[in-house]
Amino acid sequence: MKKGTFNNRRIVSEKWIEESTVVRLHCDKKFRNMKYGYLWWVIDENEGSYAAIGNSGNVIYINPQKKLVVAVSGYFKPTVFDRIDFIKEQIEEKLKQ
Repeated sequence: MKKGTFNNRRIVSEKWIEESTVVRLHCDKKFRNMKYGYLWWVIDENEGSYAAIGNSGNVIYINPQKKLVVAVSGYFKPTVFDRIDFIKEQIEEKLKQ
């Protein structure tokens, strides 16, 4: 991925992206045993995917290994983490090469 650049301009520090997506907290069953960094949920450490998950359906999902960014705005599932399942199963899986 572009590691914090857009149109060849630095938007976010590459160091901050690396630091903020390192697992800092292991959550319990209430949060589906997911892992959390600084403002990012770490979805899969092996592939480097992470997401910002907000209330009411807002999600930014990033998978640098697959060069994929998905943004979702709107409520469509009963729990916030179901949005990640939706992205991985309905979008990411269908984009496999």
